[in-house]
Amino acid sequence: MRKLSAAMVVLAREYRGLTQEELGRKLGVTQAVIAKIEGGIKTEVPEILFDDLCDVLDFPAEFFQQEEDLIGFGSSAYYYRKKQDLTASDRKRIHGMVNLIRIQLKRLLSFVDISGNFQSSTSRNTVEIRQKWLMLFAYFGICRTAQ
Repeated sequence: MRKLSAAMVVLAREYRGLTQEELGRKLGVTQAVIAKIEGGIKTEVPEILFDDLCDVLDFPAEFFQQEEDLIGFGSSAYYYRKKQDLTASDRKRIHGMVNLIRIQLKRLLSFVDISGNFQSSTSRNTVEIRQKWLMLFAYFGICRTAQ
């Protein structure tokens, strides 16, 4: 049995533009099984189902085992003229893309180390750049202490 994150399954499925029913069909399980996985009711799945999930959704195994919060968007976050032009499936796919990019940026920023006392620096630009990095850290939920 392999443990997986419900939020990451939802994210991957929506990013690929699949419904629960379509994913279930590709995996050879019912939509109800997918709903239980995505709802967090079923947190462990057989090894073969886990491997098939990785193959069908084309994500590495590590992706489904990470714990990340997904950020949702209100309906006003999408600006478009006609609601018919942007389907619910398209909105979910955009939501998935934004969350994937946010997660990747968060990981990338976790490797950036800003240390030293820039307050004594004569360069105003250096202080401004440091403040902007700290704002990015805060936005992506990366804890850094201001010095």
